[in-house]
Amino acid sequence: MDEGPEWYDTMDMKQPFSRGDLQDLRYLYTLLRNARKDAAEGTDMMQAFEKIRQRIQQMEFFTCLSPILVKKSGLLDDGGLRVIFENQTRGIEFPADIRADADILFRKWMGGQIDPHLFRGIITKSGTAKGDKGFKSHSIDPDFPGKVSCNYVGDGNLVSGQWWPLQMCAKRDGAHGEIEAGIHGQKGRGAYSVVVSGGGYANVDNGNSIDYCGTQGSPESVSAGTKLMLQAYENQQSLRLLRSASLPASNAYRPTRGIRYDGLYRIASHEILDEEKAMYRFSLARLGGQDAIRCSGQGSIPSNPQILELNKIRNQIA
Repeated sequence: MDEGPEWYDTMDMKQPFSRGDLQDLRYLYTLLRNARKDAAEGTDMMQAFEKIRQRIQQMEFFTCLSPILVKKSGLLDDGGLRVIFENQTRGIEFPADIRADADILFRKWMGGQIDPHLFRGIITKSGTAKGDKGFKSHSIDPDFPGKVSCNYVGDGNLVSGQWWPLQMCAKRDGAHGEIEAGIHGQKGRGAYSVVVSGGGYANVDNGNSIDYCGTQGSPESVSAGTKLMLQAYENQQSLRLLRSASLPASNAYRPTRGIRYDGLYRIASHEILDEEKAMYRFSLARLGGQDAIRCSGQGSIPSNPQILELNKIRNQIA
């Protein structure tokens, strides 16, 4: 690594740390050495890959994490996580989901987001609605230093398969700039991202292609969200696409919990479904060269550690 972020390069290496916790972090190196040994001996790699997969997913939620531990581990240096997501180990082709998870963890830690809490930077408040029903509201802490702008075209610093427990958290990390709305963009620049959810629209989700509805307008004008989509079509710019767990259970691409980033799509065409309501539907096609949508199999997202962590938090704030 030629040059790291400021927090990494200016770290006081004399800070105290637990050697046991450091060993826990460095255990990934042991798994990588074992994988190299298996590859050299011609042993089936499935078991080695599964151990690495589980370890990376667990490391995201290590409660011992601290900046000094992350730097001492060397996982952000050239011989660390890069070895996995850049496929630098001779004779080993890491599965796409393992590479992606290593990349996500690398980017998160490199950006200074060491806090393992899923709701980091999120303020949760309790209240009582009509009928004495309790509710929780969430907002982004205005003083949270890790908030990322969502106003850009493309992946930015995101990795396909990245996951959040709430749409609010996706906004915090620069994936989608709306707390509830499904279309985000800027006037005159077009849409940047869309969320596919169970909002009652006539959407058709085929995974790599989606028929996605704009929002209802009037006979006089299209809605603001639809205008953003039309501008994105005119610009032929890519859209970040996220899927929500609020999709029907019959949807094969639906995440079981939260919201998942599924990569970049582009609007291929559009049609008018209802002229009176200025209701448009847009045909989206997933761009080539991306890893498969992580909706099934060993690499499906959310992972078991993510679900367990979310359940733990839900129990704490219930």
